[in-house]
Order: sequence, then C-alpha cells, then structure tokens
Amino acid sequence: MIFDLIGEDLGGATFTGTMPSLDALRKNSDAFLRERNFLRQIISEIEDKYDYVLIDCPPNLYLMTQNALIASQYYIITAIPDHLSTIGLRILNQKVEKIGNLIGSAKTFASGTKSGMSIAKLGGIIFVKVRIGGSMLTTTHYEKMQQVQEMLGEKSCFDEHTTELIGYSEAAEASVPIWAHDSPNAKRAARKNEYQNIAQEVLRRFK
Repeated sequence: MIFDLIGEDLGGATFTGTMPSLDALRKNSDAFLRERNFLRQIISEIEDKYDYVLIDCPPNLYLMTQNALIASQYYIITAIPDHLSTIGLRILNQKVEKIGNLIGSAKTFASGTKSGMSIAKLGGIIFVKVRIGGSMLTTTHYEKMQQVQEMLGEKSCFDEHTTELIGYSEAAEASVPIWAHDSPNAKRAARKNEYQNIAQEVLRRFK
C-alpha cells in the first residue's frame, strides 16, 4: 500500500532516499545523530523558562519532524474521524517507533555520548471537525473514533474534540483565535469552549 511508504525517505545530508542500512548506520552514526539532535539542543537552552514547549510539525516524518520527535517527550496527532484521515495512524506510529530503534542503534555505534536522545511517545489522538447531528455525534464519526481507540489502545484518544463548525473556518481565515472573531458563527463556536477543554485535557495528561 502507498501508506507503507510514509516516512521512508528519512535521511538527511548523510542518508538520502531510504532508511539507512545497519552498515551505513555503523559508519555514519555520529552524523546521523547530529543531524537529528540540533533542535533538542536549541530547546534545552530555553526549556527551563516555560512550562510547556509545543512544536507544530509538517505532516511528514522527514528530518525536521524527526528532530521534533527527539526533542519532545510526547507527540499528538490531530485527525478527522473518517476513513482517509485515520487509515495511516497505525503505520505512522510504527514509523515513529522505527526511528526510535534507529536512534538506539546509532547511539550504540557513536563515538560521542548522546544519552539524552530518545524518541517521543504517543501522547494521544485529538479528533477535529467531528460531525454532529442535532446534539449527538453522527454514527459514522462516532464509530470511527471508537475503532481508532480500539486499534491504538486504551487512552490513545483524547476525550475532548472539536466539532465541524463554520465559525472555526472563519476564525482561521482571519488568522485570529475563535474567541477573538466577531462573526455570529465564531461566537457560537467560542461558547462551546472546545479548545479550552482540549487544553485542559492536555494539562491533565502531561503534568
């Protein structure tokens, strides 16, 4: 399947095109780790000034995202609860685990110590644009959310989510938070406090 190719081009300056072989990793382990450690080193200089540091990553597993995974304790995935948006979640988690295994192997061969380098753990899936009918979630979205929970394990999905509301799109187009937009749709969305509820769950999960 095409989804199996997610993140296969995981190289940087030293490795390009494919996952590095064990022989290549042994020869170039120092460079492999150095290319994936620079963001962690930068954040370590300022992390004591903040309670949380959030890194927004592009939807791929290339070099910058690998840096973010190594600089972080947890990673969070947002997904619409439909087939196309969730089909690659398990594969994505497997790829992240594979990167972690490569980091562990490279540390074994490296001449310097990179004791702090490790891969982030899955912190959870946050569902967005969940469709509602009246006051209830639609059956299709509800069932997909349950399927993802069963597939990835207990507590893998956040309890809180955002719903499919026009106000969110209007606020995004205006580049302002939902509670700062003055359209009637945005005001209705803001009153649901969905983003605030997600933020509270983040605090509970990652104290």
